[in-house]
Amino acid sequence: MDIGRDDDGKRQQLTRTFGKLKEARAELSRIRDETNKGTYIKPSAETVNDYLDGYLRGATRDRRATTKENYRHAFGPVRERLGARELQSITKRDIDDLIDWMQASGRRRGGKPGTALGARSVRLTLGRLTAALEMAVCEGKLVRNVAKLVEPPKYMKIERDIWSQAEVLAFLAAASNDRLHAASRLSLYGLRRGEVAGLRWCDIDLDAKTLTVARARVIAEGQIVIEGPKSHNGKRTLPLDPALADALNALKTPQAAEKLAAGQAYRASGYVITDELDE
Repeated sequence: MDIGRDDDGKRQQLTRTFGKLKEARAELSRIRDETNKGTYIKPSAETVNDYLDGYLRGATRDRRATTKENYRHAFGPVRERLGARELQSITKRDIDDLIDWMQASGRRRGGKPGTALGARSVRLTLGRLTAALEMAVCEGKLVRNVAKLVEPPKYMKIERDIWSQAEVLAFLAAASNDRLHAASRLSLYGLRRGEVAGLRWCDIDLDAKTLTVARARVIAEGQIVIEGPKSHNGKRTLPLDPALADALNALKTPQAAEKLAAGQAYRASGYVITDELDE
């Protein structure tokens, strides 16, 4: 029977074989009814990996490089365990088995490979997969989203200890002679790690005692990526306390010595913490 046309406008036909004429007629009636209503799901051999490739292009469009990397890592276990399977063949049990495997031996990075992943990582993967399958339902590729039927593992947010004033002072005293003493102070100042690495000398006004957070410098898929702030409020100008201003000013001395030692190999990056050297 005809079941519509493909993306190129070519007519598509479906052939099914049954043991009894009654069964064939019942199936023919069902397919015709669903086709007329626009609810019929055409059989497809598209794999999970193939679908995720297309899904990620849309889901991560115009997203930060680190966000795209997080999406890819979240789908890593799905691709490893289910990627070669046909999308329409995935069942609730398949996803339950995936969750069990992740909680037993799914770790591939950030620790010893083959060990258990935490509940937070598992929930993130399940959440991303649920969103992807929901899109497949909306696209008419799946009848239902079986990931919605899977119970996520329980996750208790851990209350993190914070340093006392005495511990902060002890840390700063111990780091006072370190080359990156200024970076330590910037981190304690409320800047994210990427914001510290992305701080440029042109963002610092030692005379006015201010610094402007305008970008982040991060690693995504092994490459250095320069990104803007996560939000509109992320771009901000902060006052420099005397100790931080002195630490930043002092950082220029070792950088000048490194420039002299490197000679022609020196290539100034303009960044406060890292001045790049040609190999």
